[in-house]
Amino acid sequence: MKELCKNCNSKTTGLFCAHCGQSTTTKRIDWSFCSKEFFINSLTLHKGMLFTVTSLIRHPKKMVTDYLDGKRICYTGAVQFLLFITIFMGLASLLGRGAQDNPVSNAMINGVEYEIDIHKYMKPIIVIYAIISSFGNYLVYRRRKYNLAEHFLLNFYIIGMVFLLSTVFDLITFYQLSDYDYIPAFLFAMTYYIRIFYDKKIRVVDFFKAIWCITLNLIIALVLLIGGGFIYAYYLDLI
Repeated sequence: MKELCKNCNSKTTGLFCAHCGQSTTTKRIDWSFCSKEFFINSLTLHKGMLFTVTSLIRHPKKMVTDYLDGKRICYTGAVQFLLFITIFMGLASLLGRGAQDNPVSNAMINGVEYEIDIHKYMKPIIVIYAIISSFGNYLVYRRRKYNLAEHFLLNFYIIGMVFLLSTVFDLITFYQLSDYDYIPAFLFAMTYYIRIFYDKKIRVVDFFKAIWCITLNLIIALVLLIGGGFIYAYYLDLI
């Protein structure tokens, strides 16, 4: 029985399209797909990385729509995309200001001051934030009818592009600006990409909607952080 390829719209038989190589068993994104992205696809280099970046810059709405609709053979997976962007950030940081300048944060624990390497915990922080912000995106953009797994992967593309734009800005300015100067640029870039991903026309009200989405995500993260702090403190009292 012939099926219609979701990538090139050609009629084909078998497990893969004879014209473009796209899998004919492409299904909607779910948590099983996310697990495969994490543990299998993220370990391989995809030839469409440059095409994915240019598509996210020139036609982000079309790119994510194609990806969610099953046209995925031309694009790098979301987890894989963020992984290589993170590697690019690390290399750019080494070239730009040296490994010795990695940011550290001071913490006081039981009267003793410790230095915490922020870069060491960057990956789990990114994953946790992507999961948390999926709930906020799902609530704010529930009319888009995307499931949580789809919001989860879209967050990786959003965060990846924000990281890429920030890194390019760092290289242009030779890392001369303070980290606090990046906060407005980060919020604008995040708002812009959320706005492009979820709506067709750019309206002023949509920017406020995206800002509300970011605020809601931060509130959820703060509530979970406070709750986790209380649980951790209670655990320390027990031992």
